[in-house]
Amino acid sequence: MRGLAEALERLALTSPHLLADMGFEMDGGAASPTRTVWRRGRLSVTIERGDVAEVRVETGG
Repeated sequence: MRGLAEALERLALTSPHLLADMGFEMDGGAASPTRTVWRRGRLSVTIERGDVAEVRVETGG
């Protein structure tokens, strides 16, 4: 899973729109002005934008 998480983190930081091409959908209910959340099944990719952008990849179970 770590290799996949690292690849998703890189993708989310450089080209987050490509997550949609991979079947992820934006979760508008979890979004905020500084946070974007993408979900695909049990996977979620959260992008937090502040002084430095951070990405978190999590599995739902």
